[in-house]
Amino acid sequence: MESADLKELLFTFDGRVNRAKWWGVGFFSWLVMFVGYGIVYLTESKILLAGLFIVYIGAVLANLAVSIKRWHDRGKSGWFYLVVFIPLVGPIWALIELGFLSGDEDANEYGPNPVRGA
Repeated sequence: MESADLKELLFTFDGRVNRAKWWGVGFFSWLVMFVGYGIVYLTESKILLAGLFIVYIGAVLANLAVSIKRWHDRGKSGWFYLVVFIPLVGPIWALIELGFLSGDEDANEYGPNPVRGA
């Protein structure tokens, strides 16, 4: 994947993404933060902690962008992301919608099907 494609995937809010990309970005973000926190814990470095905070902000923005695009793939507004703030039910609802249900088969108002391209 080219860097322009990666930047568009992680830091723009328009378009659609499939489940595989949503899971991939989520897993990679989790892995980077897990390793980063481990390194900071072992070294007790304040400088590394500050650097990890910057990485954390980037990971949050990337996950937000990819989640909004995943809502778009389901034919819903990106504002549905706010569902995660409904106690208990919201995160489960979002996980089922974004992680397990397929997107619209055909093009919708947010763009073409990311799997088939049409």
